Amino acid sequence: MELVDINPDTLFLNMDRLTDRKVPVRLNGEISFEKQFILADSIRFVPDSVLISGPASVVDTVMAVYSKPLVIEKLKEDYSQKIALQKHPSLKLGHNEVAIHIQIEPFSEKTISVPIVVFGLPDSLRMKTFPSSVEVTFRAGMSQFDKVSPEDFMVLVDAEEVLKADRPTRLRVRFDKIPNNIQSYDFSPIFVEYFLEKY
Repeated sequence: MELVDINPDTLFLNMDRLTDRKVPVRLNGEISFEKQFILADSIRFVPDSVLISGPASVVDTVMAVYSKPLVIEKLKEDYSQKIALQKHPSLKLGHNEVAIHIQIEPFSEKTISVPIVVFGLPDSLRMKTFPSSVEVTFRAGMSQFDKVSPEDFMVLVDAEEVLKADRPTRLRVRFDKIPNNIQSYDFSPIFVEYFLEKY
């Protein structure tokens, strides 16, 4: 037997260096809570990151490793469980599963008065708003409830609007700072009237 031909006669191989690095674990899922309950803290994973190993061109593009799909409905107590991680065809994971911890707590609502700050006004003018503060109603977990104060909010009106020829009769209120430890908020009024004075 005589070898006459080989087709193809050349094999081309893609070469890449192997590397590894740690990336954070992220949740792939949906969680809903029973009425009057919210997250007490951010969802935690243990470990919170895993080592991924593989071709550098792939490792460099992976920003996180995600859990297998998880759906929890009407959660009303703390939740802890082992959960598998999604595999990547080109990568090796340092862990195949992690522990997930979800801490919840009851929430309540509170209303506080926050003063309005005027910005964008030249030094030659002074402005008073009516009212001079807004009532902010926020929702927070019981562990965070007493930690929220009016100083944690920044409520502004843009006085540059009144310098225009067709200046408005009212100014819209907006928030420049909101505390991270509240879940939602509402406020009143949305618009305020104002009075200008010259120095």
